[in-house]
Amino acid sequence: MKKYITLLIILIAVAVVIFGSVYAYDKITNENNLTASSFAVKSSSGLAQDFTVYNYDRKEFSLAQMQGKATVVNFWASWCPPCVGELPHFNSLYNYYKDSVNFMMVNTEDASQMDNVAAFISDNGYSFPVYYDLDYSGTKAYSINAIPVTLFIDKDGNLIEKQVGAMDEETIREYIEEILK
Repeated sequence: MKKYITLLIILIAVAVVIFGSVYAYDKITNENNLTASSFAVKSSSGLAQDFTVYNYDRKEFSLAQMQGKATVVNFWASWCPPCVGELPHFNSLYNYYKDSVNFMMVNTEDASQMDNVAAFISDNGYSFPVYYDLDYSGTKAYSINAIPVTLFIDKDGNLIEKQVGAMDEETIREYIEEILK
């Protein structure tokens, strides 16, 4: 009998922990509009933090150089399935918005992969500009520990949204329209 009471107490304790965890998770995700695959973070910090990246020829480009025009910065890698999945959307939107929005498609792979990344871009027919975060300046500036991550920055250099996770084309378009206002 004593074993059954002990077992019952353990089962009740486990049930309470599971219920509490599910309740807390549901409450947190609903209050913050989070999904399991991605979430957006509204910036309260004002200006986007500057960082330096490089093109294929190792010419430096900084985020500050993009000020004056709305900017989309996407951190990605060719080995990342969610990243690769959203690249066609970025390419389509780049072709549509390239006169009014800067696109910085920042690859996070190390320098030894630059040729492979360039071949990947060419093989897929992407026309957006690709930059390489060779010294992890951008990755560090935005504390990126998972990809893809996309920053939406207005023409005045204010970080409007930081999107963690892959997005569909319509979601990206909505954020672009927001930074163009």
